[in-house]
Amino acid sequence: MVTYICTMFRINSPKSVKTLLYLASSGIFCLSVSHAATDGGLPGSFLMMPVGARGGAIGPSFAAWDGDASGIFWNPALLSKTRKPELNLSQTWLFEDTSHAFMGFSYPLKDTLTLGAGYIRQASGGFERRTNPFDSPVSFSIYNEAFLGALSFKTQLNKFPLYAGFTLKGIREQVDSYSGSAPGADLGLNLEPYKNFSVSAVMLNALKPEVKLVSRKITYPSAWNLAGAYKLPERAGFEPVIGVSLLKYERQAVKPSAGTELIYKKTASLRMGLSENGISSGFGVRSGNYMLDYAVLFHEITPVHTINIAIKFGITLEELADYIKKGITRYNKEDASRLAKVYMQQAEIMHKEKNYPQAVKTLETAILWDPANRDIRQLLGVYVEEMDKTLNRQVVERTVLLALNYYEKGEFLTSREYWTSVLEMEPANPQAGQYLSIIDRKLDEKERKRALSEKLRGKEILADSLLSEATDNLKHEKYAKAILLAKKAVSTLPGKAEAAEALIAIARKGLSLSIQKRLNETELFCKNKQFKEALPLIKSVLEDDPGNKTALEKAALCKTALAPKITPDAVKKIDKLYYMAVDAYLKNNYDVSLGYLGEIFAIDPLNDMAASLEEKIKNAQKATQ
Repeated sequence: MVTYICTMFRINSPKSVKTLLYLASSGIFCLSVSHAATDGGLPGSFLMMPVGARGGAIGPSFAAWDGDASGIFWNPALLSKTRKPELNLSQTWLFEDTSHAFMGFSYPLKDTLTLGAGYIRQASGGFERRTNPFDSPVSFSIYNEAFLGALSFKTQLNKFPLYAGFTLKGIREQVDSYSGSAPGADLGLNLEPYKNFSVSAVMLNALKPEVKLVSRKITYPSAWNLAGAYKLPERAGFEPVIGVSLLKYERQAVKPSAGTELIYKKTASLRMGLSENGISSGFGVRSGNYMLDYAVLFHEITPVHTINIAIKFGITLEELADYIKKGITRYNKEDASRLAKVYMQQAEIMHKEKNYPQAVKTLETAILWDPANRDIRQLLGVYVEEMDKTLNRQVVERTVLLALNYYEKGEFLTSREYWTSVLEMEPANPQAGQYLSIIDRKLDEKERKRALSEKLRGKEILADSLLSEATDNLKHEKYAKAILLAKKAVSTLPGKAEAAEALIAIARKGLSLSIQKRLNETELFCKNKQFKEALPLIKSVLEDDPGNKTALEKAALCKTALAPKITPDAVKKIDKLYYMAVDAYLKNNYDVSLGYLGEIFAIDPLNDMAASLEEKIKNAQKATQ
């Protein structure tokens, strides 16, 4: 092969010949015009060169490792193991004017589907050619490029996950002014039969590229890579991973290799590999979403160095959970604010996954850490509204399914009741109106009257029960609750409006008199500067009439008068006690949390944050009883 290139370009430069000999003998780079050129390596060997410092240090067994964006080269199935978008850039220096570069990008569309794109370029310059021995030498370069696009997806088998993927390749080779291009494809599988154990099967060049440079085509060989990796249990922060691989190219013997990686607290790594090309090694460091890796292959001719930079984008629920697990240590506003932002990010991810109940719950926790944060409160309002709409829609959909099920069974009366419920929840539902018309045509007049009579009787019983309960509340001077129950009775059965309105009128009058009586007592307490005694009365008025202007004014007056003079040191102590109380509450240590709140009330009896948390704790305790 080298003789062919030298003859074709009249290369007689010692440096150029030496370079070509190196390229061919090292198996890193070669061009061939004959399928039988076994002494000069294989066609397309620039795609046999490892990409990325991590894979370059570990070797072919990296095809079974946890995925990153370089998986588009090693095993497209691994792309589905990337949890967030990643950009991966690497540069390998082979010798003199020869370099090998890789750029890869992975983008998870969802938990089960990931797209990838990549580019590989190997270039070598400094060659000279002459048309005849007496011409002045002219320099030329050799380029090899591959444009990659990949799709990876995850399937769930009965007992373990299976990842699959394919990479489409566009190959382009250029020697001086001669160039050729061709398509190709790789296929990959990855299986996790046991925890921490991964096996892969990759078929390289499943679609073989055929590149024509001058007059003859060169066909890239296909190959199989069977690889396995096992992650050992973590000890003292160290996670060892070991792997083996069997790589088989056409017309070549099987090439075994092994690799290992020692990861320390997901921030630093040491790597080593052993293959027919020699011993490889490297290390990596990570800070958040940024990774820097280095690898060296101790080749028999010269060491091959690779530098790799990877950038991930965004944050995963697992990473946020780690931040939350670390919790709060200093119990100050800065730490609490940071933790609130972490919970907020977690809620946003849950919201994107349409897990509205968990998103709302997480935002409520964020507010506990940062009660004054208006952005969190505003976002909570949006999420609650969306959750209510979603839950209502789910109830409608379930009711529709029940209505259809009973209709298909021929139980038209039951189906009609469910369709009527659908209309009550969603008056514009066209399906409900259509089916009710059909059912009414199917039912005779007698059945229809009986169904309506039974339904009306049920509503009468419920409405009478609500009115009876409202009357009892009225007797006990619980006017606000009596009004609420009476209104509910009317909405259940409009025919009870007359009785309910009479009861509501009595309750409203009684409520007005009661509120005025309590406000008069409050006024008297305030005149006598008995603000502490006035507060419970004001609170009861606001429970019955939340917008009462006089009560709100008196509440502000009492709080101002009762507000203790709190020193800056006391404010810091209150903040610390509050965050300790929140931390204990989230760990379900309710008694401990109430103890911290008690210390806060001893300093500031009117502390709103503590009062709000105390109410949450009491509600949680009632729920567990």
